[in-house]
Amino acid sequence: MKKRYHLLLFLLVLSFCTGRSHAQGVVVVSPHGGLADVSRLSAIFLDKEGQVDAADIAAGRVTDKFKYTGKSVVNYGITMGTSWNSFRLTNTGTDRIYISIHDPMADTVRLYKVKNGHAILIGMGGNYMPIAERQVRTEDILLDLGAGPDTTTYLLSIRNSRNHVYSLNAGSLTDHIHVINHTSLLNIGFIGFALLLALYHLFLFFSIRNLPYLYYTGYVVSYGLFMAHLNGSAFLYLWPSHPEWNHYDIIFSAAIGFFSTLFTISFLDLRKHAPQYCTVAWVMAWLYVVVAIATLLGFSFAAFIFIQCIIPFGLVYTIVASLATLRKGYKPARFFLTAWSVIGLGVVIFILNNLNVIEYNFFTEHSMQIAALIECLVLSFALADRFNNYKKEKEVLMRTQNEMLEQKVAERTDELRKQQHETEQLLLNILPEEVAAELKQKGAARSRNYGSVTVLFTDFKDFTRIVESISPEQLISDLNYCFSAFDKIIEKYGIEKIKTIGDSYMCAGGFGTAVPASALNVVRAGIEIRDFMEQRNREEKARGGNVFEVRIGIHTGPVIAGIIGIKKFAYDIWGDTVNIASRMESAGETGKVNISGITYEMVKDDFRCTYRGKMPAKNKGEIDMYFAERKNGEM
Repeated sequence: MKKRYHLLLFLLVLSFCTGRSHAQGVVVVSPHGGLADVSRLSAIFLDKEGQVDAADIAAGRVTDKFKYTGKSVVNYGITMGTSWNSFRLTNTGTDRIYISIHDPMADTVRLYKVKNGHAILIGMGGNYMPIAERQVRTEDILLDLGAGPDTTTYLLSIRNSRNHVYSLNAGSLTDHIHVINHTSLLNIGFIGFALLLALYHLFLFFSIRNLPYLYYTGYVVSYGLFMAHLNGSAFLYLWPSHPEWNHYDIIFSAAIGFFSTLFTISFLDLRKHAPQYCTVAWVMAWLYVVVAIATLLGFSFAAFIFIQCIIPFGLVYTIVASLATLRKGYKPARFFLTAWSVIGLGVVIFILNNLNVIEYNFFTEHSMQIAALIECLVLSFALADRFNNYKKEKEVLMRTQNEMLEQKVAERTDELRKQQHETEQLLLNILPEEVAAELKQKGAARSRNYGSVTVLFTDFKDFTRIVESISPEQLISDLNYCFSAFDKIIEKYGIEKIKTIGDSYMCAGGFGTAVPASALNVVRAGIEIRDFMEQRNREEKARGGNVFEVRIGIHTGPVIAGIIGIKKFAYDIWGDTVNIASRMESAGETGKVNISGITYEMVKDDFRCTYRGKMPAKNKGEIDMYFAERKNGEM
């Protein structure tokens, strides 16, 4: 009884370990059970001579040649021929069941259903068939099994002209797409990374014109295309209607070798640091060209075998050349050596996997992609380090030669800067900033129409009498003192000085600024000028000096502004607005700021204005005039 109990327990454990996907050599596909492993339960036979067909197998004439491997991945290594897979399958659900052949490099795939000793062809795929003719358009080949609840025997032939490494899984289309999407995401991520890296280094090449960046760009692009071909992405997305192009994929491998060799020569500067390795490098580069030509001529399998041999040699050569340049003190070779050691390990694992020397798994399948990601990052650091090293050497070489020149240039630049500053300040004292900038840029300044400019005039009462009573020196001194104060006041309010004529001072605001704000600022400036003159007159009376009683007039309207002449040119304004502003000054009173009705409408809310009525203005008739004062309490 006890022995029976142990036997029952053993069978239960065995059943649990084998899972729901198979039992007694039959692949069982159940709803929501995921993909079933077909490879593990398939009987397999490799026909290298191509002398067996589906009819022979269905009739049982070659049954003794089939063997069960019990592995999820079938790996016959590098060999030509047709791999035959025989399996039985049961569908316990209602979904259509597809078998996936994870071998994007397969030339032709045929699926047969065996019934009554006959093989019936139910599906085809492979690299010889355009993507549009596939049953499902994905990187992997998917074929409809047409499976029902009855156990059915199938035959699957996979012909490959290079190496036989594949896995078979069965399940619903949804389960297949779910797995393929995950794999595609990894592939697209790698290709996207390679593309960004290539564009970045291509940009660097065009920026600094350094050849290693161009060679590295070619290497990354070739590597990306090679990996895209290996996982089927290139056929699916780049040339889906041209299956014949799949047989030229060795060109990508040759391009990888060619650009990597040129990159090695250029990056390590072998002509300088290790000239004996430079000759070997060029021989290898030409060998890769020969491989590409042989592929184009149709000798793809021979080219494939040849490149499998020279790639390991190229990796060893690159590492040895890196060590040689590193011994000579070339520091960027450190990163280069690390990068190529990593990619070398990845390539060796990939080749050993293809030769069926090591076990096939996720890591060995993606060893080149993983190594390439690490290598690309390290080589990016290597390029940056090389550029920095090159830059430092160049700086050291040129520093001595440039020191004297830089000193002379600096001295001369300082002189020119001082002269330029003095010239600009002088120009800004004569012209508005906008006009000065245009004059410097174009050599001339065009006249401008301004729709609303507020013009201010000042004049001293009885100035002719005062002139007769004082010396010329005293007169100039007094005028300079007053007008200098006026200059400071209008500068504070952003007003442009136009000119002085005798004892008259003319300025204006509103050139390119907000009209109401400019009118307010001109009136404020006028009141401040009046206050300054009153303070000055009180001080002059106290010490018996000359008193200048000022009249101020302001008007707002359109003007024309520009520069007159080519010698001793001056900025001036013209228009009826100027004339009316002058009349406002002459019709005003000393110690008052007389503004026109137009200006009043713009400033009436900010000042205390006294209406004088319509006052006569020379040649202008009667004009509304106002005396403007600060509001009570304002300073």
